[in-house]
Amino acid sequence: MQKGQAFDTFKLMIAAVVAVAILGILLGILGGISTPGQGFDDTAKQLITRATNSPGAIYPSSGEVSFEANSLFPSLIFESSSGGKPVLFDCNDYTATDGNKVEISKLCIGGSSLEVLNSDFRQRIYVCCGSGSCKIKIGTTKGIVC
Repeated sequence: MQKGQAFDTFKLMIAAVVAVAILGILLGILGGISTPGQGFDDTAKQLITRATNSPGAIYPSSGEVSFEANSLFPSLIFESSSGGKPVLFDCNDYTATDGNKVEISKLCIGGSSLEVLNSDFRQRIYVCCGSGSCKIKIGTTKGIVC
């Protein structure tokens, strides 16, 4: 006749609760890490496809998106993802600063193309589609109207 068997079950239950708590913390940390190499054009196309199916909703990128220096993105490359709707860049001025306090800028040319100047940078993007067009905004949702 053994005594204390209930205590073993209690220890097993405590171990399971601790394991679930650790898993929750790890998943939270991993969810906040952006995928290296997440390119602007691929991410924008995915978000435009989602936004086209739900007009008026603003869709953010899951993490920061990589922009390479001296890149040009004409809006026409995104129209296949929007079902033929015009895609415009929200051209509010934008300047970011990296850890070395170096200015990095982007330039919107009439809303129809995006040119990345100076050097590489990473920033979140936001996409929304209305009945007539889709818009892409870099860095913030402030001022975006679908």
